[in-house]
Amino acid sequence: MRGGISPKKITLGIVIVVVALIAFIAVSDIVGNLGKIHSGVTVQGIDVGGLTTEEAAAFIDQELTAVTGNTPVALFANREALAAGVNESTVEIAPEGSEYDQSDESAASTSWLLNSSNAGLSFDSTALANEAYAIGRGSDFLANRFKASFGGGVNLPASLSFDPAHIGVLESMLTKSIGWEMVNASVEYVDGSFVAKDGRAGNSVDHDAFTTQLGNAFLGTERAFAVPMAMMSLNINYDQALQVAKMVEERVSQSVDLVYGSEEPWTVDSSGIGSWVSVTEEGNGADAKLVPWVDTDKLETGLKAIIGDRDPGIKPIDARFELSGDRIQVVAGTNGTGINYKKVSTDLYDILFGENHSTAKREIALAVTDLEPEFTAEDANAMNIKDKIASYTTEFTVASANKVTNIQLAADLLNNSMIAPGGTWSFHGTAGECNEARGFKKATSIVAGEYVDEIGGGICQVATTVFNAAFDAGLPINERVNHGFYLIAYPAGRDAAVSWQWPDLKFENDTGGHILMTMSYTNSALTCTLWGTDPGYRVEVEDTGFTNRTDFQKKEVVNPDLKAGEKRIKQEGVKGRTIVVTRYVYDKNGQLLRKTDFKSVYAPETEITEISDKPDKDEDKKKEDNKDDEDDKQTKPGQNDDAGTED
Repeated sequence: MRGGISPKKITLGIVIVVVALIAFIAVSDIVGNLGKIHSGVTVQGIDVGGLTTEEAAAFIDQELTAVTGNTPVALFANREALAAGVNESTVEIAPEGSEYDQSDESAASTSWLLNSSNAGLSFDSTALANEAYAIGRGSDFLANRFKASFGGGVNLPASLSFDPAHIGVLESMLTKSIGWEMVNASVEYVDGSFVAKDGRAGNSVDHDAFTTQLGNAFLGTERAFAVPMAMMSLNINYDQALQVAKMVEERVSQSVDLVYGSEEPWTVDSSGIGSWVSVTEEGNGADAKLVPWVDTDKLETGLKAIIGDRDPGIKPIDARFELSGDRIQVVAGTNGTGINYKKVSTDLYDILFGENHSTAKREIALAVTDLEPEFTAEDANAMNIKDKIASYTTEFTVASANKVTNIQLAADLLNNSMIAPGGTWSFHGTAGECNEARGFKKATSIVAGEYVDEIGGGICQVATTVFNAAFDAGLPINERVNHGFYLIAYPAGRDAAVSWQWPDLKFENDTGGHILMTMSYTNSALTCTLWGTDPGYRVEVEDTGFTNRTDFQKKEVVNPDLKAGEKRIKQEGVKGRTIVVTRYVYDKNGQLLRKTDFKSVYAPETEITEISDKPDKDEDKKKEDNKDDEDDKQTKPGQNDDAGTED
């Protein structure tokens, strides 16, 4: 075509215009969204477009907390129970003070209500915000920007996580209620012989399916499902147990001589030896196995019955740390005198189960010797425990006598506990179960959304004191759960609840040296101090303030001690709330070691009013008078319907 524009030039021109337009849009988009998440990007349906990552993280946290916390999830034993729905026999799962309420009532139930605050639930708002920010900023820039702007947007699903220890106890409770735990085959000592005991396959909560469905339920609108179950096969079967039983029976079948100086040896026959041997399960899952061992305590009791007063039995005393004023000092241990039963146990184990058991001489020498402490002053000094790393005090000025007793008993159990370098300290692992047999008394505790008297009430104050000492020390907190209700006595968002077996309090020692914990108290205050070699950590703290305030409910309960018509507020209603405390830990060079968000979701406290179960004569008379008025209205035509309202 002479004198005209060729099609190639037209096409080229169009391409240039399109490229220029795309470039203009891209540059405008980059400039307009500099430092912000692109428009059209959502997280679990939450619009975060145009927000910075910090703003988005706060918004996501607020919205997801509301979504997961507004309504409990209903769990059902089976499809039939799911079809029946929530009813008067449904049990609310509440862990504090009740081990997830593994009572007969809970075990007999077929439906349960689980709140997010009792589910060990968490989500990483910062990670979700960063993931949203990355949309349209990588190699997928054009595709994701087009999809975000014109293709309906880009939605990132939020994922929830559940604390392993927490979810494990919950699954155990549900398994107890719906199915049964798997029990491996075992070996027991019965009537002088080692016999194999058959195990039992389990019907347990399917962990992967359960946590997936639980996460979906808390994030979605369908907040009910039947708990998925799965058959659990034995890790140790009867044949394996039988082999171990035969092996142990054969090894203990020959007698062992005990030689004591120049005296005639004592001969211990198979029944005596067998009573000192136990078979226990070691390892987990496919690695589980049955292992024989010599129980030193049983051996000591048995030997003392044989040798009589030949053992002086003076126990050695370990070295220890003592608090002297504001310093820690080492107190040396002392030697004891007697027979070293641990060595005797080791010698017997080698004879029975050691590598050379077939050729070992079946004879053990007994002798009275000096017994050294297991922990010496040299061991203590080598730990270099000299600095006060952190200390924290809480007060209990209005506590009952029982609560004071519980606080002091628990503090004594934790006092002088040691955390090795890289080790993890656990409240339950250190104190054990705080039950009545150990002297703990009934005091106020939070159970199933109410303040009630429970054995061990008050030990959460001990946990809270320890938590704050570890918090201020900058140590990694591995496990911490807030109370069900907000307690004004503690710093907002810095409380810690404990109850056997969950929740627990755990923190890690990453200082590179040993840490000693000391607990001291008066009748109105408790102090936890952490000692060691100061790592020089610096801690800074900020918080969001209280958000997501939720209204409380009201309910009435009958108190037969009240007079007719009498009412009494048993528990004041308090709104629920959420707070996030962020801790920044810097090393001695000023470098940020860790940033941790401690999120606390406090449930609203139901207002509980006690009422009488006796007829209220005055109320009955008012009802009767009202009925008479109604009758009068019906029998007197033309009377003003407003008559009597002036009264």
